[in-house]
Amino acid sequence: MSVNTKVNGQLVPSAGLYKVTTPIGMADIYSEDEREIGLWTDGKPLYQKTVHISSLPSSPYSQTTYYHNIADIDKICNWNGIATTPDGTTVAKFNIPHFDNTGFVQASSFTANVSKTVITIITGADRHTWTGDFTIHYTKTTDTPWSGKFVPQGYGYLSLADCYSLEEREVGCWTDGKPLYQKTIDLGSEGVQVPANGTAATTELSSGKDTLVWSTGISQSGKVFPHIGCSKGATYVQMENKTSNASNVRYFTYQYTKEHEYADDSTYVPNGSLAIHYSTNAQLIGTYVNSHKLYMKTLTLSSGTISDGVLDVGTTYIYGGKLIKCECSCTQVSNSRKCCLPLIRPTASESIYASAYVENNEIHAQILSDTDYELSDIEFTVYFAHAASV
Repeated sequence: MSVNTKVNGQLVPSAGLYKVTTPIGMADIYSEDEREIGLWTDGKPLYQKTVHISSLPSSPYSQTTYYHNIADIDKICNWNGIATTPDGTTVAKFNIPHFDNTGFVQASSFTANVSKTVITIITGADRHTWTGDFTIHYTKTTDTPWSGKFVPQGYGYLSLADCYSLEEREVGCWTDGKPLYQKTIDLGSEGVQVPANGTAATTELSSGKDTLVWSTGISQSGKVFPHIGCSKGATYVQMENKTSNASNVRYFTYQYTKEHEYADDSTYVPNGSLAIHYSTNAQLIGTYVNSHKLYMKTLTLSSGTISDGVLDVGTTYIYGGKLIKCECSCTQVSNSRKCCLPLIRPTASESIYASAYVENNEIHAQILSDTDYELSDIEFTVYFAHAASV
């Protein structure tokens, strides 16, 4: 079904929602097959592919190229590599690129570059018995914005860590359970020069940031700088360059947590699945058909009695939208039994149902039964759509 959503305050179309039949986690599944994993900042589908290299260069200090055989690349958005020793033990400190303290020409160093056609590698020693794995994120010339399977506002159906955006997005949770955020900063067409073995400030304020988790830089021409780190300056988040060459950065992407937030504040739970936060305030959880925003809201009532077949729980206003569905839980006072509605009894007259209807732009939440029941701890959740312009 076709939907619309907003990116940077503007309404844009997307390709549609995919029915989810299994839990969705934040785990990044690496594959030697091309996988669509999210969106780039221009709305184009973002792809990921891991390329295995069976033998790293044998000639020290010289460039060796390997074709990655990925067709129709438009932009290289990010990449990372790792070298593996002959016995199969992954040497984590030799992530590619790796520079020792004296520069890339030393024996323990690995450096690389990824273009639209090849991976170019330089090693400081004969590494032909070692293998390499390069994971590349990219967009394609054959795609147009919003032609992929994912949409930026993923709440309620899909939410992806790899949807790059110029706005702050919550993308998961850090090891301490705190919400993890990601943001891409456009530093302008001239970019910002990060000097060799130096730092340069971004336009992003450092105040309120807690842990800086990850960062990368991209030049105006699309060259990826995975060696660009980040730290908290006195006023701004700053880029760090630990290599002997200056780098001019156009796009700077980083992930971070915030001060004064806690593990239970996250939209996600530690295993990566979406957390569902019920609230007595309307919560935006996604997009419905016909360009409508999808909300959920829980109405509560401490106690009440079904009388003359109905108990009115409450109302909530909707702005020219529609009611989608409802759900309710409550406690039967007579036996202290907590139940979810509908509660089907052997005889229809004793059954209890949750019901909702719209009248004069208000949702009316009701509990129905032909038997008078006294109820307590009533929590009635309604799902409804507003017009996208609201």
